[in-house]
Amino acid sequence: MKKVLLVGLMVLLSMGMLFALSDEDGTMPAKGIPESESVNFVLNLSGGEESTSSWEVGFSNAAVNKDSGITEEKRIDANENLNLVIDDTTHTASYGSTEGNSNFHAYWNITSGTPAVVKLYMEKALTGNVEVNGVKQTIPWSVTANGNTQNEGRSEDFEYGAGTAITIVTTNPAKNGVVDIGSVPVEIKTGDFSDEKPDTFSAALYISIEANS
Repeated sequence: MKKVLLVGLMVLLSMGMLFALSDEDGTMPAKGIPESESVNFVLNLSGGEESTSSWEVGFSNAAVNKDSGITEEKRIDANENLNLVIDDTTHTASYGSTEGNSNFHAYWNITSGTPAVVKLYMEKALTGNVEVNGVKQTIPWSVTANGNTQNEGRSEDFEYGAGTAITIVTTNPAKNGVVDIGSVPVEIKTGDFSDEKPDTFSAALYISIEANS
């Protein structure tokens, strides 16, 4: 056991000598002839296996860009309930708009050498709690952002889930640099709910990010 401890101590001492500068002969280096040691600092934004990234995606109540950034005042909490606004002429409801001054944006703040893609998708149809003939009531809805719409057509053809996601941005670090910050206005619209029985309808809108290479 003593032999093992001694060998271990010698290894540690040897490692210490590799990473620290120390005297060999008991004298201070002469003036004007300093001894030196160094460590290397690395910021790996290459996009390779060992590279690092920093990213944030989410929803905001105002536009986000490199100049304005994302602040707590703009950020919409992930657990927040957003109330759709009723249009009593069309008997539909909506939230946000596709205009630049929309109160609903999807944003991204990405620093990475790896290309990324950010998408939006709806979890399911807006679903109530009341069962009619043994089935919970549902209202179809759609999301529009960056010129793309998920579920644009007849309500019976609407589909939901990650497989129907729309792309809001695809980053290109090699062309545009490793930092990509921005947002797009988002508009939510429902179908006609005239025939629904009194109920509370809800469903989640997801924003996702993944490597694009």
